[in-house]
Amino acid sequence: MQRTPRAAFLDAEPSLDGSTLNLLFRYGFHLKKAIEQRALVEGLVKQTFGPEIGLEMRLKEQPVAQQLGDLVSPADLTHRPAVTAATHSHNDDPVTDRWAAVLDRLPRTPRAAFLDAQPSLDGSTLRVWFRYGFHHKKAIEQRAVVEQLVKQIFGPATELDLHLRDSD
Repeated sequence: MQRTPRAAFLDAEPSLDGSTLNLLFRYGFHLKKAIEQRALVEGLVKQTFGPEIGLEMRLKEQPVAQQLGDLVSPADLTHRPAVTAATHSHNDDPVTDRWAAVLDRLPRTPRAAFLDAQPSLDGSTLRVWFRYGFHHKKAIEQRAVVEQLVKQIFGPATELDLHLRDSD
């Protein structure tokens, strides 16, 4: 399987139930990608397990926010370990330290879009700049969960403003 289709299946939980291979997905976007590759996967399943084996793909039963993979509950956010300024204070910049705390408390999926972003604080507006359009687009999709943490860490009046840098 090529790298792109394979990524959707990495967290799938397989089980063989009689003549059906069940794949349970934790996130809706992984299931969607898997369904897009269904013909390829069915061929591989039949090749590996035999022609009589069917394929069933569905979401694992979880809270809706976790299935979607783009939001988490406030309880999930508060159970993430807090970050102290000492952990990330390589440059004594309080904005960078607080931004690092936001990133550290984000679940893996939303965090990926923000890892390369550059934050700046202008009054009560946290501007986050993205180098790549793909990351900017994903960040907009993940905005709600990040905004919750920004308000917790930077203060309840802080607004989040997401920008794409102009390419030079």
